[in-house]
Amino acid sequence: MASFSSCKPVYEAMACWPSMPEKEWRQACAAGVDALPVEFRAFLLRIAELARRPIALVSLGPDRADTLELKRVF
Repeated sequence: MASFSSCKPVYEAMACWPSMPEKEWRQACAAGVDALPVEFRAFLLRIAELARRPIALVSLGPDRADTLELKRVF
């Protein structure tokens, strides 16, 4: 924990994705990652880059059907 005291946060501004009703998120989830707003895809790519790990699943809502599988895990 002592090493965290010397850490400084880095803030990065990114374009926000458009607001979409729940129904549109579900449709995008069913259609696949290419149906998501480009700004949202850029956000996911940046998170994966910073984590140095691929993103396998993205939850877009409370239901199981609202989960987008980006990489086969099961």
